[in-house]
Amino acid sequence: MNCYAKTNKGVDEMRARSGNVDPKARRILILCNGQMSTDDIIGAVGQEAQRYLSWLVQENYITNGKDEAPVARKGNFEQELVVLPSSRSAADFDKAKNFMVNTIGHFHGQYGYLTLKREIVDTKDYFELRALYAQWAESMVELKQFAKLKKDLFKVL
Repeated sequence: MNCYAKTNKGVDEMRARSGNVDPKARRILILCNGQMSTDDIIGAVGQEAQRYLSWLVQENYITNGKDEAPVARKGNFEQELVVLPSSRSAADFDKAKNFMVNTIGHFHGQYGYLTLKREIVDTKDYFELRALYAQWAESMVELKQFAKLKKDLFKVL
């Protein structure tokens, strides 16, 4: 079974959204978590996935495990975003931003994760905010309440 995983360049692309990866390739990049097989990815996306996988490997966004070890992560949070609707209301966008900033402040204190809080506040749209979700989730994953916090956030994210 061949499983693809993100390289450091792939993880950076997930966070930065440089625009070098088109939306279909980005969706496939999200699915490349080191656990989903090629067949699983093709089943989720369609036959054109093979072409995108080849391109992602060639451009060093993912690896098939032979060239380098997958990036160590606490969780594969980017993949969770695939199930979210493509857009939400402006009110939900504001609620999501406030929820993320307030939970960081509540659980990590006034001075915890200042850069992340600033980046969340400065987001202008859902794409930017969702790009910061993995960092938010990594800051919260150790909490007992993480599952509930994530569920509440996904109602507005």
